[in-house]
Amino acid sequence: MLTAINQSHQVIIAAAADRRTLYYCPGCRTKVILRRGQRVVAHFAHQSGSHCAVSSEPESQQHLTGKWQMAHYFGEDRVELEPYLKTIRQRPDLIVTQAKGQVPIEFQCSAISPEKLTSRNAGYQQLALKPVWVLGNQYYQHMTRQAQVAPFVTWSAAWGWYLLFWRTATATMELWCQIQTDLLGTIGYQRYRLLGAGQYEFIENKAIRATTWQVNQLRQQIVHGLRYRTPKYMQWQNFCYSHHRLLQTIPDFCFDQPVVVPIFGDSVAIFRYCLLILISELGSDQELNQSQLFCMVEKLRPMLVIGNLANCSERRFRDQLQLVLDDWVQTLMNNGYLHRVGPEKWRVTRQIMPA
Repeated sequence: MLTAINQSHQVIIAAAADRRTLYYCPGCRTKVILRRGQRVVAHFAHQSGSHCAVSSEPESQQHLTGKWQMAHYFGEDRVELEPYLKTIRQRPDLIVTQAKGQVPIEFQCSAISPEKLTSRNAGYQQLALKPVWVLGNQYYQHMTRQAQVAPFVTWSAAWGWYLLFWRTATATMELWCQIQTDLLGTIGYQRYRLLGAGQYEFIENKAIRATTWQVNQLRQQIVHGLRYRTPKYMQWQNFCYSHHRLLQTIPDFCFDQPVVVPIFGDSVAIFRYCLLILISELGSDQELNQSQLFCMVEKLRPMLVIGNLANCSERRFRDQLQLVLDDWVQTLMNNGYLHRVGPEKWRVTRQIMPA
């Protein structure tokens, strides 16, 4: 912790603390130890054996350093370090005061469980606060796939799906925006360095492109997954079995338009195929409308790995899913499975054959 309270309940920064004074944790109110030296960032630590429900200790030097650096980055006159929010018993790393209100900043350097992440977001929601999650070096070095992105990715009209990273080595904020994912879950994005005051500097465009190799690789993964009874493939196969189809027989056109928004934990090609199965079962010359389409999606949703989108509201998910559905409906029309008969209404003109 960079801050603690003294016997007069004043918040004291560790760098300015007096070793002769007693200090206490604002959350659990137990005595804390001042640690300050040439090799470590000045901070307070709980005594051995302490069980504080609020503190996220042990904190790494990267975490402590990053909080100091970000306080300077956002403007020390607008930042409150480690404020204790008594109502929800949480202590964000920073709270930044902006024109539109207060913004909690969570600097996440180590692994966090989905349950804890969801719980912390829910706490802020109780106070009508929207937290900003900034990721540390461990995430920066290993963030390559949709499953790693999902817990922290956020959407904005300006940046699309994005992540924020704090680089302690250079004391800079980095933005990965317009994040997309391919058939195999690999992510692509644009990188910028945020300079503050609305200024930014382009670094690179990490694009992802469709290849025949990706399609073959996914088909091979499905075969191997079924052979070794991998749970995520078995649940999709069980769905296909119940509708007299096989997961291995995904039509080639399900792999068209392989780059999509990062809301699917499994490949979008599998989702498309299973949705096509449900559409096909309506029968030729039957009509399909937008409401029915979303009802079909709800049937598939228990199998969709979307639960880790901790920073994505249900409304945002549906908006982004709509983009995927619009593209898929157009593909089905191009391949003769659907024919438009009105606004958000189509006729089934072709069916896939049972396995």
